[in-house]
Amino acid sequence: MSVDDINLLAIISAVVCVGIAGGFSLMLLVLPRQPALWAWSISLWLGAAAVSMIYFMDDVSGSSLLPWFGLLTLLGAVLLLKGTALYTDKPLPAWKPLLVMGGFLLVTGLDLVWIQTGVVSMMVFSMATVVLNGWVALMLLRNTPPELRLSHRVAGTVFILLALTAVPGLIPMPEDAPAAEVEQSDRVQLVMTCFNLVLAMAQCFALMLLLVERMLVQLHERATRDGLTGLLNRASLINSGLEALAGGDKPFAVLIVDLDHFKQVNDTWGHLSGDAVLRHFAAAARQVVGTRPHMLGRYGGEEFVLMLPGAQADEAMQVAAQLVGAARDANVQVSAGILKYTVSVGVSHAASGATLEQLLAWADAALYRAKAAGRNRACGADALTEQEHAGSEAIASA
Repeated sequence: MSVDDINLLAIISAVVCVGIAGGFSLMLLVLPRQPALWAWSISLWLGAAAVSMIYFMDDVSGSSLLPWFGLLTLLGAVLLLKGTALYTDKPLPAWKPLLVMGGFLLVTGLDLVWIQTGVVSMMVFSMATVVLNGWVALMLLRNTPPELRLSHRVAGTVFILLALTAVPGLIPMPEDAPAAEVEQSDRVQLVMTCFNLVLAMAQCFALMLLLVERMLVQLHERATRDGLTGLLNRASLINSGLEALAGGDKPFAVLIVDLDHFKQVNDTWGHLSGDAVLRHFAAAARQVVGTRPHMLGRYGGEEFVLMLPGAQADEAMQVAAQLVGAARDANVQVSAGILKYTVSVGVSHAASGATLEQLLAWADAALYRAKAAGRNRACGADALTEQEHAGSEAIASA
């Protein structure tokens, strides 16, 4: 390629990279409190600055700007890695990426002083680029929450490709290479430059996809989860129960749990202590339910509902007894000391044909029976269920 072609390609590359960095940084206007976004934005600007330096290099392999080009590029890659660590909530010891950069700077310094060809520096730079981009890909692919699987896999694939594009730099071109090979190398360089620009845009969009998908998941969580306990909120709980019942005729159990004398807890210990009790019971209920199919949610105030699709009556009563025991044995640490609490549970069950409204009504009636019997216990609604069915049949026959 001629000098003019190289200069034109360098200008185009610089303009594209600056545009990518500027466009991505605009997200900071609406997401200013995202540490990962700050790190990624600075990384893209450092990469754009490094690409812009190519225009001023007469010969990349021997230019005095080469160390600065490599330093900016690798510093951008380190910030990209740091941002990914912040995004995935995985600790990243500072000495590990700095060791990679330190190795590059050491070899570059020795190359400039003694060897004075730049070939070794380019090889070490390519190796560091492979390591850092591969590191980002590994971090994303190894820490993949199920709800973020798509964005992590897409971004991981992009960074694997970025690492692979640096592999040819590990094989230097011999100084006495024939002209035909040099011309062929120029064509390969042109193709690789265009491909790298495409990957730069893909990297930008992959990072945006990571942020957008996580925000969508967070919005969905806020719309369907109770903010205090992390359980399903009332609307999501009802919708999930209706969907489960619509799946066909199968056993279905509903448990309504009420924290005993919860108003006294708030009045005596304070609302923060009451919140601690609610969170404690939510965690205890999750542990009791375990991996069995269920829908667990906060129904309102100090009342919780647990739905067990496919559960038989004896299994539902067993779970209810475990919930009562877990609450009775609890010691909740609050600012004023140790707080103890109990719960009452009403259980309803139907083999088939019952509506969710009926099951909730039967469980609620059983809960009142448990409270009337002295609280700190579970009561089933079998007798109430039979009476309800009998009443329905009588009305139908009349």
